[in-house]
Formats: sequence, C-alpha cells, structure tokens
Amino acid sequence: MRQNVFRRMSSMSSMSSGKPSAISALKYYFDYKSPFSYLSKDLVLQLEKDFNVDVKWLPYQFQVATSFGLPESRSQLQLNRVKYAYLDARRFANERGLVIKGPLKVYDSNLALVVGLFAQKQGRAIFDRFSEEVYRRFFDRSLDIESLEVLQRLLVECGGSTEGLPLFISEGGRGFVELHNIKRIAETEDGVFGVPSFVLNGELFMGQDRIHWLRKRLQQLSHDTKEKTPKSRL
Repeated sequence: MRQNVFRRMSSMSSMSSGKPSAISALKYYFDYKSPFSYLSKDLVLQLEKDFNVDVKWLPYQFQVATSFGLPESRSQLQLNRVKYAYLDARRFANERGLVIKGPLKVYDSNLALVVGLFAQKQGRAIFDRFSEEVYRRFFDRSLDIESLEVLQRLLVECGGSTEGLPLFISEGGRGFVELHNIKRIAETEDGVFGVPSFVLNGELFMGQDRIHWLRKRLQQLSHDTKEKTPKSRL
C-alpha cells in the first residue's frame, strides 16, 4: 500500500530526465538550505546526462538542531562540527567557483521546498532555474527562503506561475502533504538521515562526496544492461 502511495506521489513531485527508458530510478533527497545539497546539484544533473537514469528530485528538510544543535545552546563539540562542515563546504565550492556563505541563522526551508515542488509541476526547465537561483542567492545571503513573497517573485522571475500556489501551500494543502509523505518514506523505507542522499535500487549513498561511488554503480548497471540486451542478427 505504501509503495503504491509513493509511486503516485513521486510521479507528481519528481522530475524525469526525459530519456526514453531508464536503467533504474534514482531517488535524490535535497534541501535548499544545505550547502552540500547545493554542491551535489550539478553533479546529479551530470549523472542524468551521462546515464539513462530517471532521477526523482525529492525535497527533504534537514533538521539542523538534531545534528548540530541550535546556535544559542550549542556545545563546543557541536560548534566545532558546524565550523568544520562549512570549512569543507567552502573548500569544495572554491574548487568549482561557487560562493557559499554560512547562513546568519537556522532557517526553516519547508516553505521553499514546497514552492520547489510547485515549480516541478510546471516543468523541468522552470524547476531547474528556480532551484539554481534559490541555492545561489541563499548562499550569497541575498534570499530569504522563509518569505513567501520573495519566493513567489523568484518563481515568476524563473518563468513560472503562482496561480494555485496559495492553495497548494495552505495548511492541509497538497504541498505540505506531499512533503510529509516524502519525509516519512525517506526515513522509514530508505534510511535517510541527512542530505544530500541518493537511493539506487535500495542502496543508500549519503553526501556529495560519495557520488563517485554512485557513478560506479550506475556504470555497472549500464554494463549489465548492455550485456543482457540480445544482439540483433542480420
């Protein structure tokens, strides 16, 4: 029953690579306030180009307080962990010419993620532009991801429409129901505990620095698929 719910939900909320067939479905869990999700985005786009894989882009809010505590009550150990996480994030970003500035507070990204779901339903091009701008501006400290007005303007700027958005994001509306279902399945079925996370054939890979292992697995699946394909006879 839950699998049927996920199939219906993911068919609405996820984006396909648009290729005629897929090796396997790849679930990609991301959060707009995660620097490592930002770092993984273009790498996932490259996987879509390199492999015949159907990527499901699934929003999942990472709970900062659970892993790192809140700023006003962090222990020295948690503070060290936060500082080092952003040190590594900036190292990776510098290698690729990206800008990542640490947020000035702990943001709730649920609203931005739900607007991202709404953008997905308007087509891949709009969703890609919206996500790129959310990441870029948020980590440049020029976007408030908790402001509906700001997110609406950005969606329109990216070529999208806000018609139907108020109902979608309302209490009990489809947007937050979908986000809740994604989170439940991520944690209870896929073993997700953070972002970015990737699930391929039930196997979990966590972190943008694990994508090289994911790429190897996709290469193996691609090879196995070619081996099993009957050769045509002239």
